[in-house]
Amino acid sequence: FNFTLETLVLFGIENLNYRSENSS
Repeated sequence: FNFTLETLVLFGIENLNYRSENSS
């Protein structure tokens, strides 16, 4: 599993979405 910048960005977006749903 290559940990590249792309994976960090995708993971960050998913994390933000998860936080948004959790906040609501």
